[in-house]
Amino acid sequence: MNKLIKNIKFRPGKDWIYYAPDTRYVFGEPEKKAVRVALEVGWLGTSKITANFEDSVAKIFGKKYGLFVNSGSSANLLALEALNFPKNGEVITPACTFNTTVAPIVQNGLVPVLVDVRASTYQIDVNEMKRALSKKTVAVLAPHLIGNFVELKAIRDFCKKNKLMFIEDSCDTLGGLHREKPSGAWSDITTTSFYASHIITAAGAGGMLMTDDKKILERAKVFASWGRGIKSYLEPIEERLSVFEVDGRLYDSAFAFVQLGYNFRPTEIQAAFGLAQLKRLSGFRSARRANFISLMKFFGKYDKYFVLPEECADSEVHWLAFPLLIRPGAPFSRSELVTYLESRKIQTRPIFSGNILKHDAYKGVKHRVVGDLKNSQAILHNGFLLGLHHTLTKGMMNYVFSSLEEFLAYKTK
Repeated sequence: MNKLIKNIKFRPGKDWIYYAPDTRYVFGEPEKKAVRVALEVGWLGTSKITANFEDSVAKIFGKKYGLFVNSGSSANLLALEALNFPKNGEVITPACTFNTTVAPIVQNGLVPVLVDVRASTYQIDVNEMKRALSKKTVAVLAPHLIGNFVELKAIRDFCKKNKLMFIEDSCDTLGGLHREKPSGAWSDITTTSFYASHIITAAGAGGMLMTDDKKILERAKVFASWGRGIKSYLEPIEERLSVFEVDGRLYDSAFAFVQLGYNFRPTEIQAAFGLAQLKRLSGFRSARRANFISLMKFFGKYDKYFVLPEECADSEVHWLAFPLLIRPGAPFSRSELVTYLESRKIQTRPIFSGNILKHDAYKGVKHRVVGDLKNSQAILHNGFLLGLHHTLTKGMMNYVFSSLEEFLAYKTK
């Protein structure tokens, strides 16, 4: 249980029920103390606390190495940069997704091959994925959308058989098990996010790339740190002047740029905050699980109007939010329902992109489509999210249920 919410005084109809955690109630004295300790050390750039955070998160995912960066979106971009695929290589990914799962494919000069998702799980349809294979395919980039799991074993087996890389975008969730193994045990690269709306946060932002391959890790580090050829300018000058030449002269390798890199570096303060949050992870997960079960029980009475979420088989998953898809023929529209809920100060969200190809950003972008994307299209038109996070109180949940009952009673009488 999240003890931070015990003092929340909720006023129905006056206080907002947010889709994402109310950040006033996700941290307390442990996080403040951890940040103070980091500040007292006096080093703001990444150092020992960051290394501890990287090791701790990588262990949750079953990976050897972690690289803490400024966001999960950056981690996705780094994953593709680090793999150094040939230009115009194809990456299979679902059409129903988040923008910064697909955008890094395009930004790396690769071609996204969009396939459909299953309507009840919101995860990549493995059969469509298999149909998308071509001689140009180099990888599968599969997001655990909304925190549910993709079919990890099936994707891993497909990638191994066809000598593809499997990039697991776990930005919407943290950890979990598939067939009693951590999710990262099935993939080549795993990414995750510590954005403020996610299960834990690193002071409002942050992300991580994880891998078992030291070469991938080192290449990602170069791109994350401006493209310079050495990880730290704190190494002895003798070492820094013995590695790289620039214009025929030995050059300080801390400032010898070997790639067109980025600045994706986080701070030590964020890592300290994130480490303190990890101690709350079990409680946050439990609270989310209880809210998921309550929402399933409630909407089970109305399944003639809604497609209820279905969890990946043989998995322990940790949902980001509660997805619903309004069935064809329901006596109300998504716009009517979400407008009503928001008028009652109950925040909603669409299910991210729905069909990403319908968004302006992808007009004119080179891509390939396999199948009709009918489920992604249905989600675009009729899907929405409710919050199930760890700062919801029993009073808030009851208010959500009573509001929904009022709306559904009126629309279905």
